[in-house]
Amino acid sequence: MSNPKLHQNLKFSSGPSDSNIREGARRTGTRMLEIGPPGLVFSGSCFFRHDLIRKPLHTFRDHAVPPPLHPSHPQLAVSAAIFRDDNILLVRRARSPARGFYSLPGGRVEFGETLHAALLREVDEETGLTIEIVGLAGWREVLPTSAGGGHYFIMSFAARWSSGEVILNEELDEFRWLAPDALGELRLTGGLQEVIQSAHRLLGT
Repeated sequence: MSNPKLHQNLKFSSGPSDSNIREGARRTGTRMLEIGPPGLVFSGSCFFRHDLIRKPLHTFRDHAVPPPLHPSHPQLAVSAAIFRDDNILLVRRARSPARGFYSLPGGRVEFGETLHAALLREVDEETGLTIEIVGLAGWREVLPTSAGGGHYFIMSFAARWSSGEVILNEELDEFRWLAPDALGELRLTGGLQEVIQSAHRLLGT
């Protein structure tokens, strides 16, 4: 729907002429990229409308080219093997990577954030639970596959449930509290069973 207030604040201009654009590019040696069909282009505080839009090529590098789906460097992540009454919490991922697989709550560590702070934050964001972190249960490395994907280094911690009931965010679509030896035919992320067993021993449950 059109926004009347927005339209009141816009300034429209016919923009520089075609010959002026070409002359300016010739004098400065600027490479121009031609795009169409006719439309509106925002420049500064004005919208320019003309039949053929020409802009210096460098202006598209930072603004029009989408970033890669995955960063080109390894990313640090954390996960929590949360036990409550001798049962482990498993959550099913609703998004890539690992969409449709059961794993542990967790996610990426932000710049300047400690591993424990990142873990408490991610568990709260994904499940709404408060936990007590006991110790490091293991780690695993996830490498990019031939079909694409990111490079992750995941630190997994053993933890005890402290309070709250599971309320999933949009990144997850199902959860289960299960005995460590009763995972059945669930689709699990790689190395998950080993991490759960290690956490179970660490907690002494």
